[in-house]
Amino acid sequence: MPVLDRTDPAWSHVENGLRGRWHAVCASCDVGRSPTPMTRLGDRLVLWRDRSGEVHILEDRCPHRGAALSKGRAVGDNLVCGYHGVEVTTDGTVACVPAFDSSGLEGERLVRNYPTVEHNQTIYAWFGMNDAEPTPLNLPPELNSEEWDGFLCTATWNCHYL
Repeated sequence: MPVLDRTDPAWSHVENGLRGRWHAVCASCDVGRSPTPMTRLGDRLVLWRDRSGEVHILEDRCPHRGAALSKGRAVGDNLVCGYHGVEVTTDGTVACVPAFDSSGLEGERLVRNYPTVEHNQTIYAWFGMNDAEPTPLNLPPELNSEEWDGFLCTATWNCHYL
């Protein structure tokens, strides 16, 4: 068997494991307007829909004190932390820190956001590394073809992703 050369594109699979890829994180019906916490690939996430119904995914951590954004609420298209009311936009930028008139946090992108695609009753997220641009979501033809039909089945396994 040949030894895998580190310059071979397949090496990234060995080095990065499950990172640098799209993953199905949940069924579309699992996410509404209220913040929904989930843990996927060891990352704590918060998912919610904006006013137009589009799904967004952020790291579930307020940049102010580290509280879970999922314990807050959706206001407009943004999330508001339930601890001190820090408002975070869909791309992870701090929009407002109500406790301070002029906070150094405002306008800073301090929360990781996950590129998201909703397709065929499933929400997919890009688990990239080092802010790498996501590759296009490439699904098997059966998931894109009108000739195929199916249903979504989910299961939760209490185990480490590796």
